[in-house]
Order: sequence, then C-alpha cells, then structure tokens
Amino acid sequence: MKEPTVGLIKAARLIGVSPATLDAWRRQGFLLPSDDDFRFTHARIVDARALAVYAAEGRDLSRTGEVRALLAKAGATLSQVAAAALRNPAPQADHFSDREEMKGD
Repeated sequence: MKEPTVGLIKAARLIGVSPATLDAWRRQGFLLPSDDDFRFTHARIVDARALAVYAAEGRDLSRTGEVRALLAKAGATLSQVAAAALRNPAPQADHFSDREEMKGD
C-alpha cells in the first residue's frame, strides 16, 4: 500500500513556508528525494519542517544539498539528525575544564 501524500501547497502550509520557497528548496536539492517531487509524505513534511526551522534561525542553507547527499549515503534524514542532536547535546563549556590544565604542560 502506498503512503498517503499531500500536494505542494498543502505541504507548504503544514511546514510554514510559501509554496514558492518549498519549490525552490525542491529544485536546489534541499528536500528528501521522492518519486513525485510535488507530493509530500509525512516523513518528507517532517524533514522539510526541520529545514524550515533551520532557515528561520537564520542559518545558511547553501550547503544543504551537499549535506542531504551525505545523509542519503548514510541512510539518514535531517529530522533524524536533529532528533539525535537533541538526545545527545554537545558538551557544555565546563566539560572542557581540563584544557586549562593542558596549557600548563
């Protein structure tokens, strides 16, 4: 059975971006690949929503296509990587206190 999909306009509304933005991201290779570039599965919407949040934070999206290709090779999506980052946050500055000790060596 085929997974249900929604069209570009409804997907854009769900993601919180304009249809033109979503289409531009599609053309630039920022979105998950699909059999039909203008239909969006739940996974594709979640993944594009992670991209929208990233863009709203003012982050540079210019290398997203390159990152997407690397993630595809690894079998991961942006939303999976974001979820993993939230589960395993980067160490805080106090975790690097032994750097001060190293300076004296």
